[in-house]
Amino acid sequence: MLNHPDKVALATRQEIEAAMRKLDYHRNEMARELSQGRSHRIGVVLPIADTAYFQKLINAMLLAAFDQQYQVVLLPTHYKESLEYQYLGLLEHHGVEGLIFASRALPLDKIAAYASYGPIVCCEDTTGYPISSVTVDRETSLVQVMQAIQKMGGQRLGLTLDRPESESPSSRLTFEAYRTVFHQEPRPEQIVSNVLYMDDGVQAAGQFFSHKVKPTIILSNGDEIAGGIIGYLKHNHETCAVIGQENMPISWSMDFSTIDNRLDQIGKTAVQMVIDREVRHKKFSARFIPRGDLAKVITGNTERRSFE
Repeated sequence: MLNHPDKVALATRQEIEAAMRKLDYHRNEMARELSQGRSHRIGVVLPIADTAYFQKLINAMLLAAFDQQYQVVLLPTHYKESLEYQYLGLLEHHGVEGLIFASRALPLDKIAAYASYGPIVCCEDTTGYPISSVTVDRETSLVQVMQAIQKMGGQRLGLTLDRPESESPSSRLTFEAYRTVFHQEPRPEQIVSNVLYMDDGVQAAGQFFSHKVKPTIILSNGDEIAGGIIGYLKHNHETCAVIGQENMPISWSMDFSTIDNRLDQIGKTAVQMVIDREVRHKKFSARFIPRGDLAKVITGNTERRSFE
């Protein structure tokens, strides 16, 4: 009667509607979603949601989901495997239609074991597993940046990372690019890990400049972090080139170089992969955007690069 009221006799329909009002009956949306096989809810598994990196990624996912009349449910983990298992259980029990792992602690084989319950997309390479992936070619852009630094000659490079190399795919790629170009391991004093926010950038800069041999260029793991480093340099009258990542507006306004890791495209594509329910792998090309004094040295171009 609820789905096809025109096929029910008027008197019968009126009796049923009166009973529904008396009982305060409401349609069970979850049951309806289960019968259709789609809940139009996508779970996004991420460690935290308040860094510039994840905010930009989440915003791209929200816009893409809204266009497709889907909802996004944020599922924070703080890299706790128990919570990641809990969210995989949501997929298993149809609490969400699919899952996007923006970052993870669980091994890929543990995540892939849930692929039969619904689409899973990871924002890293998952070749060899029955789950989709959307990534950016960080390797090429990082090597380009390292090569540019090498060509400048005599540069003492500092690196900030979100997590140690043993825990983070992006940190591993940074180390691999360094080894590829410089044919050696970065020294411990060149590295500051667990850098996530602008304040962390300030603290990292203080750590770098407490050493006897100070860096002449710092490759940070985010534009807001780079902004914190530059703030430290100005307040302490230090000189050092700084490169950020993610091509945020702050990199344009403060006129420092950055790497665009295409978060807008990654977020949009990840949502579409969940909706399409096909196992696919997509890789975007990152872009190194030299600005300021570094652009003059690397490219000879003195024109200020616009925010893209």
